[in-house]
Amino acid sequence: MFFKKICILAGRLAFSVGQVDENKKLNYMRNLKLLLVSATLIFSYFGSLAQGPRGQRGAWRTADNNKEVKENRNPVKAALNSFKFRSIGPAFMSGRIADIAIDPKNENVWYVAVGSGGVWKTENSGTTWTPLTDNMPFYSTGCITIDPQNNASIWLGTGENVGGRHVGIGHGVYHSMDGGKSWKDMGLKKSEHISKIIVHPNDPNTVWVASQGPLWSSGGERGLYKTTDEVKHGRTHLKLTNGLV
Repeated sequence: MFFKKICILAGRLAFSVGQVDENKKLNYMRNLKLLLVSATLIFSYFGSLAQGPRGQRGAWRTADNNKEVKENRNPVKAALNSFKFRSIGPAFMSGRIADIAIDPKNENVWYVAVGSGGVWKTENSGTTWTPLTDNMPFYSTGCITIDPQNNASIWLGTGENVGGRHVGIGHGVYHSMDGGKSWKDMGLKKSEHISKIIVHPNDPNTVWVASQGPLWSSGGERGLYKTTDEVKHGRTHLKLTNGLV
């Protein structure tokens, strides 16, 4: 409203200028310019007061943002605001790959033993994955081996094959004759951590198992074990021969 009145007044002055001599006309023009400049400055000033201070990119700051700006003027608070919280525990029980076995007859087929996530299989070099042990009584696995003579014969050692407070324990050795669709309990239930399984390259009935055993207690089934007839006779437990402590 104020600016409108200024414009009307300026228009009247401009109209009256045409009716006076040249000297008065110059004075009127100078006064008109001063009037317009003054009106513009006054209008801008009162407009900024009404709308408040501007934030980044022209956005109006809220009361909380204004408070934050005032706090940041304090160098100590500004320095402390640079620190961010991060998680330091407890340890997350996921994301650890314990072992990988690639089918020697089809390099697109992989079996992956996860330290805290069972066994996974891909048939397209990792594009998609299928879980193989979701219905089994264990979640931690340490090693996995493919029979060199039969790529459908898969040996699995449960229990993570490392040491540390974050590791999960297992429930012995398992064997699959159908590429991981089903599993048979092969014993060593007290091993807790199986580190390595090796199948004889010419005799699938001969299998070596390296058992780490319990981490925080004595006893258990730890050492190196061997069977020479388990697959052939289909027994429930491994035939152990001279486990080394």
